[in-house]
Amino acid sequence: MSTIRKWWNRLLIDTWNIAFCEMGEDMSPVNLRWMKHDYSDRWFADPFFLEETPYAYVILVEEYMRHVRKGRLAKLIVEKKECQLVQNETLLDLKTHLSFPNVFIYGGETYIYPENSAAGELTFYCLSSNGLEKRAVIPVPLIDPVFYQIYEDLVLLLGTMPEDANGNILHVFKSASLFGPYEEVQQIIFKDNIARRAGNIFKWKGRVIAPAQVCNKHYGEGISFQEVDFREGDCLSLREILRLEAKKVTKMTGFHTYNVVGNKVVIDGYYYGNEFIHDLYFDIRGLKYK
Repeated sequence: MSTIRKWWNRLLIDTWNIAFCEMGEDMSPVNLRWMKHDYSDRWFADPFFLEETPYAYVILVEEYMRHVRKGRLAKLIVEKKECQLVQNETLLDLKTHLSFPNVFIYGGETYIYPENSAAGELTFYCLSSNGLEKRAVIPVPLIDPVFYQIYEDLVLLLGTMPEDANGNILHVFKSASLFGPYEEVQQIIFKDNIARRAGNIFKWKGRVIAPAQVCNKHYGEGISFQEVDFREGDCLSLREILRLEAKKVTKMTGFHTYNVVGNKVVIDGYYYGNEFIHDLYFDIRGLKYK
């Protein structure tokens, strides 16, 4: 790749990083500490908590390799005091793009189900001492899938479809088991583009909250917090109670992942080398902002 091309890409293509923080009174991320690392050939996004020790956070992320323009799954150990990345282990690297390494505890075991919509399916992996072991495949190419277990024998699977990944239609599937089979039972249509999921469902002040991405102009321009309601025999409902704009709460161009463990939150954020040149380029070409 020519030097000119490299610099052009740096101006136009987003760069992501991970931040650890606390949850504010209204769920806003506060006291952000951005992860320090020495890489220039990659970036990290889509963080999910895996474990916390007295000295470090262990998280799963999308590790995007610039030279192949493709994501893979990595396990990072980030030292707490300096927020320094001290260990990076590749967990899964396929021919297709991988992201959003969601974590779900089921039957006492830890399962990871990353987005792999390019392969046309959703695959469950069990995390063991030997790494990731494939356990089940669901033939649905969901974008950023999230599970919500209502009862022991009722599991909901939420996500958007590739043809409208950042749109306003959320697809809801159900099954009696985490591993399926699943059937689509509902489509939730929002007034604007807040259907794509932004992390796992969590509890806040006695309410069940589902974070989602705001993608009206920019990809991941903010987070929509949606209160979850479900009654046996009824449909799932999601009602927005708060919307956070990325630039106001993170000082970054965008963020699209928000995951909670206790009162701790891990998010991501992105910026462009030059936002003015990026927006001008997309305006001239008549393209949607990415």
